Amino acid sequence: GSAFNATDSSQYFNFVNNSQPLLWIIITVLAAGIAIVKGIEKGIERCCKFMIPAVIILLLVLAIRVVFLPQALEGYKYLLTPRWEFLFDPRTWMLALGQVFYSLSIRGSTMIVYGSYSNKSDDIISSAKNIVVLDTIASIIAALLIIPAVFAFGKDIKAGPALMFITMPDIFKGIPFGQFLMFIFFIAVFFAAITSLIGMFEVVVEVMQNKLKISRLCAVAAVCVMTAFMCNIFVVGNIRGFIDILEIHLIPFCALVSGIFFFWIVPKSMVFQEIQSGCSKPVSKWIISMGRYVFCSIVIIVYIINIFQVK
Repeated sequence: GSAFNATDSSQYFNFVNNSQPLLWIIITVLAAGIAIVKGIEKGIERCCKFMIPAVIILLLVLAIRVVFLPQALEGYKYLLTPRWEFLFDPRTWMLALGQVFYSLSIRGSTMIVYGSYSNKSDDIISSAKNIVVLDTIASIIAALLIIPAVFAFGKDIKAGPALMFITMPDIFKGIPFGQFLMFIFFIAVFFAAITSLIGMFEVVVEVMQNKLKISRLCAVAAVCVMTAFMCNIFVVGNIRGFIDILEIHLIPFCALVSGIFFFWIVPKSMVFQEIQSGCSKPVSKWIISMGRYVFCSIVIIVYIINIFQVK
């Protein structure tokens, strides 16, 4: 309840870039490790089947509440007014690639894990469409909530991910049952994060088991120790620049490498076999051409233009 009672949310969450959160990060890493060792991912998954829809519904309620805040209209104007000149800025496209690939996890590891969990009867094309549509809807709802709230409470629009921790508490303070709803909201965010962490851990654990021929317990312990050590390095310092490099440059590069491997190196017959395994009707062969000449080409062109502009 201390976050709810704090008079200045930005000051309260100012500790994010120093050593105070390390204990909680280590606890979270250990929780993810225990889940993998004990094989209780399904328990967490069942929780998330309730928690994730709950947080979406909660976001909708809060987005409606934000409409009635003073100065919120300026936020809607900022968000919805087209600025066509930015379409000619390569950095806009780099930021868009980073956001899309990050949001959809199109960069390898977690997609490999959750793909391996799926059944052969699952319709991959249909699942992909649903993921894109639902992810876009969630992003729009979040934008319609957070951006107007930033203007309503006079926060910095360029604060990035920290906006969730700065503006959301201020919104909760102004609505009935705000303290309870804020608790539910951040618990749901935590569950969403820890399931992603488990997915990323699982990739490394699986590789260590197969390549190093070690037990699952040893592999999980090694991953947890390495993660805690890296967190100590990055969290104590200012990680904003590192996160920008990761999201804007590294993730699109990883997505590009994955695309080149899948569309240019893997045999076409294998690609079609995997994609069509659960589809009710045959997949058009244009999907290979789209991947090769549209997806890969666009990412490469954006990268090249962005590099020359930076120079």
